[in-house]
Amino acid sequence: MSGQEQQARSWAPPSTSRRSRWLTIGLPVGVLLLAGLVLVGVLVVRGFTQDVRPAQQAVDAYATALVEQRWDDAHGQLCESSAAEFTAEDLAASFGQPPLARYTVENVSVRWSNGTTAGDATVTFEADGGVRERVSLALVEEGDDWRPCP
Repeated sequence: MSGQEQQARSWAPPSTSRRSRWLTIGLPVGVLLLAGLVLVGVLVVRGFTQDVRPAQQAVDAYATALVEQRWDDAHGQLCESSAAEFTAEDLAASFGQPPLARYTVENVSVRWSNGTTAGDATVTFEADGGVRERVSLALVEEGDDWRPCP
């Protein structure tokens, strides 16, 4: 037998190696765990934004009433303790001069503690002439409604 024939016969296809346990077990389990974590994250963020949305809407309604100088409407949106303390005329005196032109809600946060739900909002009011005032506004949940409680 010539050298070439012997070389041809001794050549064999590479041996097939068994897949490692990492690829057959670890990788699918890792992918499932990652998918589960992503799902939990989405549900938490979704639930949080749904809980904050009503508080955000209460802040928007109150600030819009102040900008539009609808003092009775703004007063009607206050929490019970603030509504008893302030009148619509008090709101007009505080926010009426110079007239407000616009507002920006910068932040709304909600917290739960011992069965009580409360929150805070930061609102910047801009008056005619460009004067800005940043207001920290407490929020409370009374029944099913969120109310500003300055």
